[in-house]
Amino acid sequence: MSKASQLIRFGRDVRTEISRITWPTWPETQRLTLMVVLLATLIGIYLALVDTAIGAALAVIFDIKF
Repeated sequence: MSKASQLIRFGRDVRTEISRITWPTWPETQRLTLMVVLLATLIGIYLALVDTAIGAALAVIFDIKF
């Protein structure tokens, strides 16, 4: 097979696969986006609290004043 025919076959395969994609509806997209934002916020808050707790514990252990 020549490079040109391989490229044409690849293009056809890509077009076939793209036609099989099922895109989420607008309400699904909004719901999933909200879930991602909320989860990222919650994880950020959790990590900030853990960081603060570890920093405070290390300050007590090593007698560091802030």
